[in-house]
Amino acid sequence: MISVEITSGDPPEVSVSALSQSKFNSIQETYLFVEGAVDSTNAISDVSWSKIQGDLQGGLSPFASSTTGLTTVIDLYALTEGNEYVFRLTAKDVQGNEGYAQISFKVNTAPSSGSVTSSPGVGDALSTNFLISSKNWADDVEDGVWVSAGEEKLDYNRGRSLKLVGVGVVAEAEGLRASE
Repeated sequence: MISVEITSGDPPEVSVSALSQSKFNSIQETYLFVEGAVDSTNAISDVSWSKIQGDLQGGLSPFASSTTGLTTVIDLYALTEGNEYVFRLTAKDVQGNEGYAQISFKVNTAPSSGSVTSSPGVGDALSTNFLISSKNWADDVEDGVWVSAGEEKLDYNRGRSLKLVGVGVVAEAEGLRASE
């Protein structure tokens, strides 16, 4: 989302690099590196990053680095799943003029309401054949759907497959659905 605000004077022109995606997983991508730039006819007296919108996990800081430079590192683990976040880079010049740019993104929620079972429940490694079942999971449509079938893990939305590691493991998936 881009918004424009008109101010009087000659405020610094602030920009923030575009993000590679609009939704991030707090477990897989632990840190988000964000770069900004400032162009001003006057000398810059202050540059700072701030969180404008979104809840935090247990009072953790969302910043894993300094908030007073053009580049910052956002700790995704400190953010709450399912929330939309807005971060702002603000620059102030020696004349008191202020400009800013913002980025926004969402933190993904984990799949829910499903179950994983093993049959038999107990056995010996390398000699017992196990049937591992994953059933009735729901997730956001845009997150893609992972389906375990045989010895391959298939991602139908992204066209990838990964071999499952393990001996004597058979996998099945049933009842996959997308959340509204």
